[in-house]
This record gives sequence, structure tokens and C-alpha cells, in this order.
Amino acid sequence: MKPLNLILIIGVATLLSACSKAPDVTGNWSWVMPGSQYSGRMALRQSRDGSITGTMYDTGDAEAGDLTGRTKGNFVEFKRVWGEPAHEQQYKLALSADGKKLIGTFDGFRDLRVGTDFEANRK
Repeated sequence: MKPLNLILIIGVATLLSACSKAPDVTGNWSWVMPGSQYSGRMALRQSRDGSITGTMYDTGDAEAGDLTGRTKGNFVEFKRVWGEPAHEQQYKLALSADGKKLIGTFDGFRDLRVGTDFEANRK
């Protein structure tokens, strides 16, 4: 194979790999359920393979929950588990183009007086 062809192939492969890489959501976030009194903070850690771990705290750090999930492009899905007996929520979120906001919904254990909308902002 000619050196120029090899360089082009490597360049295209590198470019495609960079384009398909999921944005990193690692960091500290503040969250709110719009239209409700519920808010808090969360710390996310993303591995190179796109898996996510972390901790989510409710208002006043009263309830901490463990997070596990993964990224798929600009989409983030994770499960939150907390309490005794264990409560569970599943989150499906989209990361904004600037990487500073997660917006979406959740399902699972919740206060039925409020909706399932969820927003988080990177601190």
C-alpha cells in the first residue's frame, strides 16, 4: 500500500472515531424537577467506554442515591437507587450541544403530585 493511501485511511479513521465519541458528562451538576419543590445535586463519572457512575442528592442532601448508566451519543440513561427499602428511578436525558445541560424525563418511584420532567445544569 502506498504511504499516502495509508495516511489517508488513518486520517479518515481518526476523524470518524472523533466524531462518534460521546461527550463527557463527568462533573458536578445541579438538578431540578421543573414546577416542583424538588431539586438537588449530582456528581457523575464517565468511563472511556461510555458507562456512568455517580451519586445524586436530594434537596438538603437528605437522600443520596447511587447512579449507574451509560451515554449513547448525546443521550444519557441512568438508574438511581436509594433508600431502605430500595427505591428506583430510570432517567432518559439529552445533553445540550454546549454540554452544559441535561434535559429529559424519569420513571419509577416518585411523588405522584409532581411530573416526571428533569433538568440538570453543569456547575
